[in-house]
Amino acid sequence: MTTPVLITVNGTGDPDPASTAGFSGMLGSMVGGINPWQIVADKLDGLETAGPPWIWQPIGYPAAVFPMNPSVQNARAQIIAALGGPASADYQAPVHASGPFSLSGYSQGALATGIVYQQDILAEDGVLHHRLPDLLSVVNFGDPMRCPGVANGNVFQQIPVPGTEDGFVTGGIAGPLDLTEAQTNQPNQFGKPIVMSFALPGDLYASAPVGTTPWTAEADPGKVGTSIYSFIENGSFFTFVDIAADLLVPIGMIEEIVNGITFAAAGLGAPHWQYANQGCVAAAAQYLMELAAAL
Repeated sequence: MTTPVLITVNGTGDPDPASTAGFSGMLGSMVGGINPWQIVADKLDGLETAGPPWIWQPIGYPAAVFPMNPSVQNARAQIIAALGGPASADYQAPVHASGPFSLSGYSQGALATGIVYQQDILAEDGVLHHRLPDLLSVVNFGDPMRCPGVANGNVFQQIPVPGTEDGFVTGGIAGPLDLTEAQTNQPNQFGKPIVMSFALPGDLYASAPVGTTPWTAEADPGKVGTSIYSFIENGSFFTFVDIAADLLVPIGMIEEIVNGITFAAAGLGAPHWQYANQGCVAAAAQYLMELAAAL
C-alpha cells in the first residue's frame, strides 16, 4: 500500500506548521498522526505499530494579517518546494517529489493551496503540472477561491451547499480568482472531483455574493466584498477608488466597510470559525481515509 502525503496550510495568525488549532492542521493530525496509546498497546501485544494512513507535511509560513499576499506567496513557494518544484529557502522539510498527495488549507491557507492548484498544478505551463496525475484532492475550509455554487465537501458530508446571499449565488470572496466549475470538478485518478471545499452559510470569505460569473461580471455586492479582500491582500487603497467608481458608491461608505470588516474582525462564533464544530473536519478526515484505503 502506498502512503500518500497531505500538505496542510493553516489560516491567518497561525504560523506554526505543527499547530492543530487551525482546521487543516487538525485534519493533518487526524489522518497523519499516531496515537501514543496505540503504540503502548501494540508493544504490550508484541506488535509493530502500523504507520498512519497519510504522511502529514505541514507548512509553516508568516500567516500575516496585512498585507496578506506576501504571506500567501511564501506558503505557495514552500508547497511547490515540498512537491519537488523549485526550492524555497523557507522550506527545510522533506521533499515529496513523487507519489500521491493532497493539499489542505484553511482561510489564508486555502488561498495558498488554491493558487498552487490553479496556477502551478492544473495550468499546462505550471511548474508542478507534471504532478497533476498524483493529486488526489484539495480539501479546503473557508475557501476564499470557492467556485460559486459548488462545495463538494458539503456534498460528501451531506450538508447543504450555501445558497444565495443578497439575491446572488455565493462563492469565494476572491471573485475573479475563484476556481471555475471545470477546475473544481477536475477528476482525480478515481474519477472523484479534486477540489473538496467545505463552506458554511454566512462565512464571509467562502460564501460571498459573487454571482454565477465573477470572472467576467461579478455581482455588485460581491464586488464590494472582493475589493475588501483585494485591499487586505495587497494593501492598496486604489482598489477602493476603482470599486467606488464602478459602483457609484461614495468613498465614505467604502471606508466604513473597511473599518467594519476585516479578516480578523468577526467573533469566534462566526461561521468562518465553525468547521470543526459543524463536523466538516471529521468528514474531511473520513474522505481522506477512504482515498488512502483505495490506493
